[in-house]
Amino acid sequence: MAGLIIGSIHADLNIMKLLFNCSIITDRAVCGEITTAYANHFAIFFRMCDNLTKGRDKCRCKGADAMIHSSAVRLAERLTERQGQSGRTTNVYIYGLELIMSGLLNIFLLAFVSMLFMNGLIWFPFLLAFIPLRITAGGYHANSHFSCAAVGTLAFLLSIAISSIDANWSITCIIISFVSLGLIMKLSPVQASNKPLRKEAISKNRNVSIWIALVNIAFAIVYYICSSPDFLLGFIKFYFLGVSAAAFSMVAVQIQNFM
Repeated sequence: MAGLIIGSIHADLNIMKLLFNCSIITDRAVCGEITTAYANHFAIFFRMCDNLTKGRDKCRCKGADAMIHSSAVRLAERLTERQGQSGRTTNVYIYGLELIMSGLLNIFLLAFVSMLFMNGLIWFPFLLAFIPLRITAGGYHANSHFSCAAVGTLAFLLSIAISSIDANWSITCIIISFVSLGLIMKLSPVQASNKPLRKEAISKNRNVSIWIALVNIAFAIVYYICSSPDFLLGFIKFYFLGVSAAAFSMVAVQIQNFM
């Protein structure tokens, strides 16, 4: 499994280097090959994340999910006992607490990876960009809390690898923001099969996600025009890598549907 992860990240990094180092690609065949290769690696990446809940890893996923669920049940029971509320309310608390614990687990893992590899705060701009788009535009859903944490961590590791590319990041951020807008205009909102949205929510989420994408474009243009201090480069890099992660999360659902 570790070999697959490293191999996938290494292959993605090589493709991204080729894209960034070529300012203009005039050969359509080459461009097509690069696009196909990158799409294939994303398909492998998300298939690998799905496999974390199958076979040998299934027990570990169940164990991690069971721990979160049992903790949520205990806390929910204490809260409802004190307030004298019904069992139905307990179930609502359990669901909410599971989501909170799962979210905290994701943040902890990203913060740990940040400290391990680069800077302890790079997870913050990544999530600052990722979460609003992920909530409104939708995207890939993992099968369990464990696999959700695994997908998030692997995506963040891939972002760290991409951030090391020596590229013109002021232009790269503009490209990312416009690609993100295009994908949002085409796909948003991507719905979960088990959580369909109401008609009003679909329209609202789509509009909000488009406005967020437009704000990101404005931010990228301001960054391109204005000279910013070097210490802000890491923040800006990971902000727009968070934007790209949210955008490709929507693409991942389309790839998953064809697999």
